Amino acid sequence: MNYKEEFIKRIKYLNSNAMFLINPDKHDDLVCLYNKIESNNKELLINLELLLLSDQKIESNPLYQDVLLKQKDKKYLLYLKDNKDKIIDVFTILCLVRRFIINNQVDKEVLIKKLEALDEYFKVMGYQNNGVTYQSGFIDYLSNGINWNSDNLCVLTEKEKQEIYLLFHDETAWDTQVKCEPSDLFFSDNYCNSDFYLREDELLYYNDNYYMMCPNCYNLVIINKKLIPDKIKEKIKKEALNDGYYLRNIFYKREHLVYEKKKLLK
Repeated sequence: MNYKEEFIKRIKYLNSNAMFLINPDKHDDLVCLYNKIESNNKELLINLELLLLSDQKIESNPLYQDVLLKQKDKKYLLYLKDNKDKIIDVFTILCLVRRFIINNQVDKEVLIKKLEALDEYFKVMGYQNNGVTYQSGFIDYLSNGINWNSDNLCVLTEKEKQEIYLLFHDETAWDTQVKCEPSDLFFSDNYCNSDFYLREDELLYYNDNYYMMCPNCYNLVIINKKLIPDKIKEKIKKEALNDGYYLRNIFYKREHLVYEKKKLLK
């Protein structure tokens, strides 16, 4: 077994199927939820631990078959739709498994190894697409603290964590860069040829193309559509088509920035 590949596979599986692993449940806090599951369905916690940490393929886990059945069950899918606010997320599942291990693992050496292995999941799930590296997943998750140390003490590289994150989030990669080049819109002859970071909240739409204003020279640069998730493109396009002054506002914003820059250079 290639353990790194298997770990990535399980991370993706967990993200895709968390809502099928534990039925939606309204709970006041993690302790209440844990006590309820442990009292009524301790086998679920055992299988969740095995799903995350066992050497066996996840396909052999009882939960795997259970998930397949739920995915095809129209009544369960409707139940999920009606209880969106009660769906148990990935972090909660990880915390439940961690509590189960602490409460049931007697051998201290094995306990530490299990918690260290589980912490790899917290590190990956703590990725925020902002260039910050989380050293200790569980500690950072509990405290909401950010570790600014650039060392990546994780099985996966930052790039691998980013790739997993972007599979499940409609965001552009924080480190995507584009070059200021001429386009077909507004004073494109005044371009500086510099590189800058793509920022989705600064994207603009016009005539079936997407643009971003260069932060250095304010040229409106055309952006490759492949770099922008579909949902973000739809949102930007909708905003542009619903705003009768959209194009005029872009023009005035650019003119103002150019004017302010000229004042500073005097």
